[in-house]
Amino acid sequence: MHFSPFICPNFGYYLYMCDRASADAVKARLDAYLKEYDMLAAENRVWLASNDPKLTAGFAACIALATAGFWQNKYPLFLLIPLVTVFLGLILLFQLENIIHLGAQLAALEEKINELIGGYPSMTFFNNMVLTTMDRFIYRDPVSHWPQISPNYIFGPVAAFILGYGSKLAFDYGFPALQTHNPALAAQYLLLLRLGAGLLLVLLIRSFFLKKACLNIARAGYLLKQSDQDPKTPGVAGPVKPESDAGV
Repeated sequence: MHFSPFICPNFGYYLYMCDRASADAVKARLDAYLKEYDMLAAENRVWLASNDPKLTAGFAACIALATAGFWQNKYPLFLLIPLVTVFLGLILLFQLENIIHLGAQLAALEEKINELIGGYPSMTFFNNMVLTTMDRFIYRDPVSHWPQISPNYIFGPVAAFILGYGSKLAFDYGFPALQTHNPALAAQYLLLLRLGAGLLLVLLIRSFFLKKACLNIARAGYLLKQSDQDPKTPGVAGPVKPESDAGV
């Protein structure tokens, strides 16, 4: 449709004001995203930093129980080691779930920030680096093409093997003596240990499928916010297409 400047002499000024208002809205949204990103990144660092003290304290507790058990020849002290290991694993899985939630929110935020900035992606850590190096068993250097093993699949299994095998040794040493002296207490202890280990295994398996679900939820949340602010925005009113968990 053609507009004549004689019919609408202020049309150019109107277009200028519309462009300016649109730019101000984009800048305000970008500032809000960046503030939220800084806040979530700081919280993510807090959760990551809290892992080391708990691992150190749990490992030190196991060493202390084993040392005291050998020194005093007290088999009940050895039986506390598997329970400490299961309890430590549950705490770490709780922290992992919070880190996954924060990481998914940060990945979705990076996508929205890159969309507002335009051009090549400017923020790629959580939506690219983490997904391609930390969540995959093997990734390749794009320059040298050398395969690399993800650190999550190196240090995590090594630590789990040390604590798990140490707990097995403690159980094999202490449980027969407890079963001989107090069979009823041994049955209760075995039931508690099996329940704790089973719950730990279920939550560990659940954590493998949690990231994609959290990403879908975070992306859907930002699309709903955008559709509420601009109901006429195309492509945001429909449901979010869920991602497959294959390859995670």
